[in-house]
Amino acid sequence: MRRKGMAVMAAVLAAGMCVPAVSVAAEPQDAVLDLASFTEHTQVVEEVTEDKTNVKVEDESVVTAAFIMGQGVTVTSVSEGTTEVKCTNADGEMDRFTVTVSASGEITISGFVPWDGWYVTENQETKYNRDGLPVTGWVEINQAKEWYHFDDNGVQDVGWFEDREDNDNWYYLDPEQNGVMRRGWLVDTTGWKTYYLDSNGRMQKGQWIHAGADNELGRPAGLYKLTDDGAVQMNGWAPSVDNPNIEWFCNPGNGLFEVDNPNSWKQVG
Repeated sequence: MRRKGMAVMAAVLAAGMCVPAVSVAAEPQDAVLDLASFTEHTQVVEEVTEDKTNVKVEDESVVTAAFIMGQGVTVTSVSEGTTEVKCTNADGEMDRFTVTVSASGEITISGFVPWDGWYVTENQETKYNRDGLPVTGWVEINQAKEWYHFDDNGVQDVGWFEDREDNDNWYYLDPEQNGVMRRGWLVDTTGWKTYYLDSNGRMQKGQWIHAGADNELGRPAGLYKLTDDGAVQMNGWAPSVDNPNIEWFCNPGNGLFEVDNPNSWKQVG
């Protein structure tokens, strides 16, 4: 079983990133040296700290995990059972894998999920995947629901992005957060307009949005009107949500429609 486990780990290492190595008392050096083969495109997590700050074990009663040789973690058996190990570097890039310990103490590694990110060659903008091909289209990193977009040449899109393959919906890829797709309320500081992006990142427009008391912009709870270009309306009147013969007035200070204020609406028609 151990030899089989080591073969699995050798294949995992060839795929790159933070690699768990099975360590046994009789041959700890062999377990490491047999796995120390890297290609020019292999991504290795070297920032994992020796005090295990970035190595997390779900159930330490099953296995222990420790930093080793700047190239990954070593897993040793504690007791029978199954647990998950996560290995995160300083940039938050995470590998994870499942460790199972049998009643006889044999260790098997399964469910290895490497960081599904990209790398950049020197002095180039193009991002490449593990196969050396340009990263294109939408990419989700680490199954963390963090999305990025790349054009057909592998160059990352940032700022406002219109996806013509998605009914011309607009997204905001935040240049201050490495191009991650934003959700929720957004203040575009280039024009100081406020927008709302749904849970899929799509900019909403031409509709009413209700903001809860805990919204991240610190705006008052209540109704806001999104114009046809997606920006929050900041002045003037707008038809009531449920009565076309009534118009509500927009507070020019924050864009809130104070529908409960009897002085903020008027009859029309």
